[in-house]
Amino acid sequence: MPFRAWKMGAALFGWIAILPAATAHAEDLATTPAPAAEPAQGAAPEVKPAPAPAAAPSSTTVPADPSLTRQAIAWSQERLAELDASVLVVEKNASELKGAVKAKADAAVKQLQETRDAYRAKAEAMLDNSRTWTAAQITDARKSLDDSWKTFQKEVDTYLDEVHADFDTRKAVLLAQVEARQKALESTISKLKADAGKLAQDQRAAVDKQIAALEKKVEELKARAASLKKASASSWDKAKQAYEDVRTRVVETYQSIRDSLSDAMK
Repeated sequence: MPFRAWKMGAALFGWIAILPAATAHAEDLATTPAPAAEPAQGAAPEVKPAPAPAAAPSSTTVPADPSLTRQAIAWSQERLAELDASVLVVEKNASELKGAVKAKADAAVKQLQETRDAYRAKAEAMLDNSRTWTAAQITDARKSLDDSWKTFQKEVDTYLDEVHADFDTRKAVLLAQVEARQKALESTISKLKADAGKLAQDQRAAVDKQIAALEKKVEELKARAASLKKASASSWDKAKQAYEDVRTRVVETYQSIRDSLSDAMK
């Protein structure tokens, strides 16, 4: 049964200027304004407008919430592992090709490597600057990484189409991503537990319960990954959708835990 094409599918501070005091009495006299005239008898007193309230700090000057930063970094590192895994499979496949198709394959592999390397550079910049970047900068960086990820996906699909990849090759690419993702999830849970350990006992109980629920969903995801590995061409689409459904719930639960941790640490 022909295989249907699939799409793969994570401080600036303000300064207050201090005016120097005058040093000469003559200068004081020259610059001191004359006293205001007394209002005429019966005239209404002058009403001075109230000073405007100080502007609230904007997202362009306030450092990002550490929880938001950690989420963005974890997401970028997870995806980078998936990109690396995909490139390894594609490189191996291209090395086995011959003739005219190999030239196309080699060019496509080079483009994939360049896109992966650009993603890595952006992820490293986020990691290096995360302590001083604002929420807006983190959001922009995350969007740039998302765009690079989508570009990479399209380039993988282009490669697979150009070399007329069979079902086994296409399956190998996705399974390589699944394995890399699984390792990243295990690391993520360890970090969540470490963060939960910093909370007060009354706050920690609820978060620990959420983490336990996440671990249960990750075990279910492992089972779906095992089914995906055994799937044939005829059952592939169904197995892949079942895996993605569970993965969506894993991501939602992870986000909920991160939100709880962020609220508890305020």
